Amino acid sequence: MKKYLIFIYLITQVFSLSANVLKDVYHRDYGVIDRTVLVFEAEPKLEISHDTQNIFVEISNCQNEAIIVDSLFTENGVLGFIDFAINIDKLVVFLQPKDNFTFESHSFSDGDYFKLYFDIFLTENPQTVSEIESFIAYYKQIEKLDLAESLVEKFAKAKLLEETNIKPQTTLLAPQTEDKEEINEKVAALNFVQTTKLKIKKHYLYLKGLSRKNQLIGLGLSGLFILVLCLIFYRRKPQSLRPQDGFGNEQFQIETIKKLTKEGWQNQEIARELNLPDKKIAELTKDSDKAK
Repeated sequence: MKKYLIFIYLITQVFSLSANVLKDVYHRDYGVIDRTVLVFEAEPKLEISHDTQNIFVEISNCQNEAIIVDSLFTENGVLGFIDFAINIDKLVVFLQPKDNFTFESHSFSDGDYFKLYFDIFLTENPQTVSEIESFIAYYKQIEKLDLAESLVEKFAKAKLLEETNIKPQTTLLAPQTEDKEEINEKVAALNFVQTTKLKIKKHYLYLKGLSRKNQLIGLGLSGLFILVLCLIFYRRKPQSLRPQDGFGNEQFQIETIKKLTKEGWQNQEIARELNLPDKKIAELTKDSDKAK
C-alpha cells in the first residue's frame, strides 16, 4: 500500500512540474478598443470560444499565478472584468466586455514567455472624434502607422462636423453656464433696449415744447443712456474653452499637417483646425522637412 501511495505522489509531482503557468494578465484601454494580454511560462494547449457576452479561454494542465485587481476596470470603457475558474484539469479565463463586441486573438513568444493577445473592439467603423482618436492611438501602439495615417483625414472631417453641430447648441445653451446675476443683467438689458425705443420717440415729441438748450441736454442724456446700455450688453466677449496646445501629440500633429497640406489646406486653416498658432504650424512643417 505504501508503494502505491509513493507512486501516486511521484506521479502528482511530475504532473505539477510539467504543468504550464499563467504568470500575469494585463491590458490597455484605448477608448473603444481594449488589448488584454495573457502571459504564460510556456506555450499552452488551449481553446478559445465566445458567446454574445463573454470570451472563454480554456488552458489544459495550467496553474494560475496571475492576480487581477478589480479597480483596474472601473474606468475601462470596453472590458467589464476578468475572472478565473477551474474545470476538471483545465484553467478557464473569462473576459467579459461591457457591450456588443468583436475581437481578434494572436500570440507571440519572446523566448522567455508566451503571450496571448486579445484585441477587443466595441466598433469596427469609428465615426465620432473620440472613436477615431481611439483607433489612431491603437494603430500607433501596434506600429501600423499606415492605418493610423489613413484615419487622419476622417478625423479632421469628423472634428469639423462635430464643431459645426455644437456651435448652434452652444449659443442656445449659453445661459445655462452663467450664474443667476449675469442672466438677470442680460434680460434687463434686453428689456431696456426695447423700452428705450418707445421712450426715445415720446421724449422727442416732448422736446418740441422745450428750449433749444434743454433739447440738447435731453438728447445728450438720452444718447449717454443708450451708450451705457450698449456697453452693458456687449461688455462680455466669448472666450474659447478649447486647449491652446492643439490636439494629439507632436507626431500626430505633423502627420495631420502633411495630410491636410496634400489636400490643399493653407497653414492658417490647418492652425485653426488643430487649434495651434500659425508659428507652431510652420515649426512642425520645418521639423517634418528636416526629418525627410
